[in-house]
Amino acid sequence: MFNIESKEGKIFYGDNIVKSIVTRGVESLDKKAFLYNYSKKLPGFVPGFGKKANKLNNSASTPSNAIKIRYDEEGLFITVYLVVKFGASINGICESLIDYIYEYTDRIMSMKPEKVTVSITGVISKNLVRRDIEVSR
Repeated sequence: MFNIESKEGKIFYGDNIVKSIVTRGVESLDKKAFLYNYSKKLPGFVPGFGKKANKLNNSASTPSNAIKIRYDEEGLFITVYLVVKFGASINGICESLIDYIYEYTDRIMSMKPEKVTVSITGVISKNLVRRDIEVSR
């Protein structure tokens, strides 16, 4: 939980607001990427990914450690862990998600994060192949 001073007074924000913004940003990527931190088993994943893709879009199966939020005197820092579908542009997905996060945190909370990092933990087609790619702004 963190608070922001405004001319009206102190406003208290919980982590769930930022997590909601990030989750909606990932949903706006048209199923080209999914929240996922490879410290856990990919929910609903079995060989033949195309048949099970709809299970991954279920928000209840989203791993809780796929979004890291840190707020201190320097500002707000957000790290998002994703798995990307094979053939999708990693740079395009990362830039689109970062833009979305900056825009909506500014709209909703009237502040921009100091740094947003998108970490690609894997690429998926028929199998999940681990990757370690980070894009920050």
